[in-house]
Amino acid sequence: MNTNIETSLKIEITVPGYEYQKICDVSQSTANRDIQDMLDKKLLKQNGKIGQQVIYVLNF
Repeated sequence: MNTNIETSLKIEITVPGYEYQKICDVSQSTANRDIQDMLDKKLLKQNGKIGQQVIYVLNF
């Protein structure tokens, strides 16, 4: 397998916090705790600063 192709491929999965809450069927506070836990574990990256402008990107 060509490693140049492997390293140049980037799949970006993004989800706003409110969508995570809706998908997982949890309260806003539970969604916030879950997202913060994933940020702390470096599983997600945060794009944006506040409110609905924030999008979380799967970090892999």
